[in-house]
Amino acid sequence: MPRRRLDFVGTPTGFRRAEGNPVPAEEAKDLFRQGMPWGAGATGEAERARPRGAIERLTQASRAFR
Repeated sequence: MPRRRLDFVGTPTGFRRAEGNPVPAEEAKDLFRQGMPWGAGATGEAERARPRGAIERLTQASRAFR
C-alpha cells in the first residue's frame, strides 16, 4: 500500500488554465495564484515523506526476519 500511495502522490500535476495549458507561477496575475504552486509543492513533499518512511521501516523489518 505505501508504494501505491507513493506512486500516486509522485505523479506530476500542475495548475492549469481553462485551455489546459500550464501556467508558470511567475505569470500568475495575483499573489494568491503565485503562491499556490509553492504551497502545493510543500504539501506534495510532506505527502511523499510518509509512504517513503513506511517503505523504509517495512524494508528494515523484513530484513530482520531473514
